[in-house]
Amino acid sequence: MNARGKTFISTIAIIALIGLLTACGGGSSEETVGYKLAAIDGNLSNSAKYEERIAEAAERCGETEISVADKSVAITQYLDTRGITESTMWVLEGILQAIPPSEAGTADCTEVISLIGTFRVGE
Repeated sequence: MNARGKTFISTIAIIALIGLLTACGGGSSEETVGYKLAAIDGNLSNSAKYEERIAEAAERCGETEISVADKSVAITQYLDTRGITESTMWVLEGILQAIPPSEAGTADCTEVISLIGTFRVGE
């Protein structure tokens, strides 16, 4: 990985720490990770779909839902700084397209999400 990629990943990590760590705390069922992502996207009517997608993405990544959510929010914030608006659902769908079920847990999810963002910036 080149220096630009490492800087990009570091930026994601910093934004993630600032972003969703507090938003995805425990609590009632309305405070689940999927519900929080739906709220961030302004799409609470589809929170069940967010629940399904974050669970699938976490399984494919071999990571916790909070970890995948943090990275998803971070990449949408990164894109936003470049004038590109995307939803966390868009990121989750990208993860599911990039990592086939047969390769669940074998891919570097941080790298996959970084590539999703990099390709979107380059479109």
